Amino acid sequence: MLTAFQLRDQRLEQAPNEEALFPPEDAIWVDLVKPAAEVRAEVEQRYDVRLPDADDIAEIEATARFFKDEDGLHIHSLFLHDMEDPPVNVTVAFILKDERLFTLHDQELSTFRLFRLQARRQPGMIRSAMSILLALFTTKVDRLADILESVYTGLEAASRAVLGQAESEMEALLESIAKYEDITGKARLSLMDTQRALSFIL
Repeated sequence: MLTAFQLRDQRLEQAPNEEALFPPEDAIWVDLVKPAAEVRAEVEQRYDVRLPDADDIAEIEATARFFKDEDGLHIHSLFLHDMEDPPVNVTVAFILKDERLFTLHDQELSTFRLFRLQARRQPGMIRSAMSILLALFTTKVDRLADILESVYTGLEAASRAVLGQAESEMEALLESIAKYEDITGKARLSLMDTQRALSFIL
């Protein structure tokens, strides 16, 4: 899927659906979610950019995740996909080239949907492709903070329940605690990754 956005009257606006396969020349942000080969080829040709393939995105070495070349600034960052059960971290590839941002990922993410909603409602929030990149990271951190707050509330309730429950009910409580610990670990990994990405941008 491809979604293109333009900057109109200091607002981020989605390009018309009929342009989805042929994104406009003045798109400031091109977001690709598990795109078909022909969509990738169209974007690469139209904007003279090379999009990373699955192997590139899967690289874990820092030099392969944060770098600059003739295609611009490249950042591969983890975003928590909290709509999955259990939640998983999804790598999003960012390419910033010629005042245009490209994002490539395999899953629709709640952070992206929340950011698009905020950008539509707040004139002046977005002024450039770089401001979109930074705003996505800001939204990501805010979302992770909400998730961690929810986890801590759940852990507190589970801890109180452990002290007052019969042994036969402990299995369900332990399962809940394990789930909370899992999401906490993934959220913290995503936050650490964000810190590295922002340090690279600076």
